[in-house]
Amino acid sequence: MITPRSYTQSLSKSEKIASDRVRAYIKEPSEENVHDLRTSIRRLLTTANVLPKKIKRQKEFKKYLESYAKLLSLNAKIRDVDIILAKLPHHGDDPIFSILATQLREIRESSLKRAKRFASSIKGKKDISVRAKNSPLRSSRNDSGKQPVPSLKRLKHICGSSSTNPKTWTSYTS
Repeated sequence: MITPRSYTQSLSKSEKIASDRVRAYIKEPSEENVHDLRTSIRRLLTTANVLPKKIKRQKEFKKYLESYAKLLSLNAKIRDVDIILAKLPHHGDDPIFSILATQLREIRESSLKRAKRFASSIKGKKDISVRAKNSPLRSSRNDSGKQPVPSLKRLKHICGSSSTNPKTWTSYTS
């Protein structure tokens, strides 16, 4: 069963992973790091997608998610080129394949410059959904003091319900 606490922990984990992947990507934009970055962003966006519209429409939260969506989009062409280059047959001295591979690498590099520049602009941003001061999911420390988790009372208030079952939250489906 999904509880506000387990959901928030999952969202926080997705945010941390995405943030770590952005840093790794900026440091070394290898084929693997591009793939890992895109996967972590898709997971973050999917996890955030089940939040009530009341939360998703908040200006800061919306901008935060849009920046990750843009980074995902900027890396789509790079990932496509990586896949094509990996599948491109290596035909030794065949000039056609050599020219094609060179052109694809140039496309990758030019796309990568823009994507890395944008990634650098979001690298330093805090994870807004559970840590930002004005976030509706602003959290308190749990018993261990390590993992920030919003209070159950706060999530119930945001979602307009006293139930711990997200399916019964009034804003959950709105």
